[in-house]
Amino acid sequence: MLVEHQSTAQKLLSFRVHHYLLNFLNSFRKQNPDKALPAVYAVVFYNGERSPYPYSFALQNCFDDPLGIMEEVLYYDLHSIDVNQLTDKELKQQEWVGPLALAMKHIRKKDLTDTALEILAAIPWPMNRCEEQELLKSLLDYLFSTGNIDDTKKFFSAINQAQIPTRLMRELMNFEEAVKAMVVEECMEKGMQRAKRETALKLLAEGSEIAFVHKITALPINEIEELKHQPSAKPEN
Repeated sequence: MLVEHQSTAQKLLSFRVHHYLLNFLNSFRKQNPDKALPAVYAVVFYNGERSPYPYSFALQNCFDDPLGIMEEVLYYDLHSIDVNQLTDKELKQQEWVGPLALAMKHIRKKDLTDTALEILAAIPWPMNRCEEQELLKSLLDYLFSTGNIDDTKKFFSAINQAQIPTRLMRELMNFEEAVKAMVVEECMEKGMQRAKRETALKLLAEGSEIAFVHKITALPINEIEELKHQPSAKPEN
């Protein structure tokens, strides 16, 4: 049971109580991931000056919702779209969510390059509004961060032969530059890490203590301890 004491009248009291309730249930879920959530009864003890309580205790009345959307969201099954059950043709007919849904459907392909190009070629967005540019950026981020497009150079080279609409090209070129910058940054980071490891190996080979190597290279202690077991880190006799 969830018991709440309230001494003043508040319009959003129901929302606050439900917030407490959901926090409790979320904590239970984290501690018991394989168990069903427990039923919790909530009650408010009110002793304010304004009586009877002047506001609604119904959660849906906390919302500015003249269409009654929240009642459906709160008390009925969630709406879902299983993209795997829809054909590519059906998804392409959806102007706004279609390209993103197509990406979700095919994201696990071993090589997503050709499919990604097909999705981009079929995008119907005019690209003259910020919302459309943000949608395209979200789509590209999803394709590259989650999908298997290993050869980015090949992907961007193929764009010119993929009949991509001209209205998309500027955004794609901007994204290409961002990807190139990210790749350069990753290479630099890998190079710095390699140099740190090489420095650590030399210091260890000279008999330096792990704490000193950590101070010089900023490598984690456990990584330095692993390096210490390598033959090249053994001090020379």
